[in-house]
Amino acid sequence: MMIFSNNFINPTNLMYEMNKNIKICYPRKEMIYSFQKEVVAEDIYQAVKIIEEERIERINFDKKKKNEKRENGENEIEENEVRLGSIINLHNKEGICCLERIRNMVSCIENGKDIFEDGKWPNIKLAQMKEGLILFDGHHSLLAYMIAGKKYLSEIPHILIFNCNDSEIKVVFGKLDGDWKKEVVNWQASAGNELCIRREKNMDELFTSLHADICLRNE
Repeated sequence: MMIFSNNFINPTNLMYEMNKNIKICYPRKEMIYSFQKEVVAEDIYQAVKIIEEERIERINFDKKKKNEKRENGENEIEENEVRLGSIINLHNKEGICCLERIRNMVSCIENGKDIFEDGKWPNIKLAQMKEGLILFDGHHSLLAYMIAGKKYLSEIPHILIFNCNDSEIKVVFGKLDGDWKKEVVNWQASAGNELCIRREKNMDELFTSLHADICLRNE
């Protein structure tokens, strides 16, 4: 079963290229399969596109047990210890437009399947910054995993770009020159009102604000 997230993004290209390490992780039972590569890209979306152009069947994935710890390199994080609720959101409650889609995703996850884009690439995309991990795509998907009981990043498929900065994350705001620390983007709002004051500071708070509405199923 393939489920596609809504495209919240209205990206604009940054006027420079960057070298970025990007990592794809696929948790499977007790093992985590991962692939990491350095890419040269104009922005974080192009970095994701470049790695998604890899022939997945030819990738030699690194394997480790979910609870196995390694000596992390300069760019790495320990996914076993990253709580999903601590991840920083870039959309507020009003920016989550399709609760029924989240309910369908939850059912998919509870049936042992994962949320992929194009049937093979993780739908959840993250940028590592000094403030923490920023969710720049896949809010619906991450909320679904949280409702299904997932607690840590090591439990879900994801794409992670290491060591990003403020200029790079601003591409998420499109043509809006927003401060992501204080504001979020709501592409469902009327023209000129897409930039909103941040209320929910992380996915825990976004989850709490939406949980009752999402869980109102046909009972």
